[in-house]
Amino acid sequence: MKIAHLSKIAREGFADMLPALQTAFNSSGDDDDLASVFGARPRTAIVALTVVTIALGYLVGIALESFQLSRWVHWPVVCVAVGFALPVRRYLFSSNQAGDADFPWLAAVVIPAVCLLALLTFFSQMTSGEVTVLDDAPFWTVIGAVLIWAANAVGEGATVTLAFCALVYSRNWLEAMWDVVRLVFILKLIQWVFVTILLEIGIVDAIVSHIAENILGFNIPHWAGDLSDQISYGVLVLAMGLAVIGATWTVCRRSFAELLAKGDINVAATVRTMIDPPDPKKVAQKAEKAKHKAARKAAREAARQAARDAKKHKER
Repeated sequence: MKIAHLSKIAREGFADMLPALQTAFNSSGDDDDLASVFGARPRTAIVALTVVTIALGYLVGIALESFQLSRWVHWPVVCVAVGFALPVRRYLFSSNQAGDADFPWLAAVVIPAVCLLALLTFFSQMTSGEVTVLDDAPFWTVIGAVLIWAANAVGEGATVTLAFCALVYSRNWLEAMWDVVRLVFILKLIQWVFVTILLEIGIVDAIVSHIAENILGFNIPHWAGDLSDQISYGVLVLAMGLAVIGATWTVCRRSFAELLAKGDINVAATVRTMIDPPDPKKVAQKAEKAKHKAARKAAREAARQAARDAKKHKER
């Protein structure tokens, strides 16, 4: 991953979010056109749409629970993304009112839904016992579990942010959702690596224990290594989720004018390239192969044209 580059554009995105929220949800309607998107009482409509789409998503998940494939789909994410993308895209391409300055308040409308989904994920983990507090450890060590809950919750927010942006920025929704699925798979794969190395293998635990016992010469509590593993995992995954949210915002901000002109931008593919950049050598080899292929095609076409010209000349 291009960590430095991803972090830079993520910081740019988060710096832009607070002003966008203030623009969309202040008491004045002069600096936005939310009424054209959500009706006469737009902020009430946004709250209602947030609650309805999330609730509908959970109901769909319960109804389809018996289907194996459905268990891989987090339906609240899908319902929120679709529910908000429909009115936003209709405003952008059907109203003839959209302009380059509309991005902040349009993007901000989905932030309450992202935050609510993240909070629901956080508290569901806390109540279900998905991440346990360390046994026989001081109460303050709960910080390790809290960090993991927060990391997973932010990951949920990153997924719905990606899905919403991909649908708004794409004409082909099936293709857009497939791009989101591939990107989320990459993120889950990276998260699985973190889980394996930090929580299951406990590499940080081993390093901390070795330094404390063999170098510094004192014994550490039995829970200290597990706590260090939890904190390491939580910080890494939390940073990754925040980076994806910020990067997605930045990508959408930078390409908003292009979207209005073309009507279609592949947001998920752009973010995926930032997270998992292609090998420069492979890119160069691919470009070289494409160049040779084009040259061979041009040579074949020239040979066919020469044969046709020779045949016409002979017939004369």
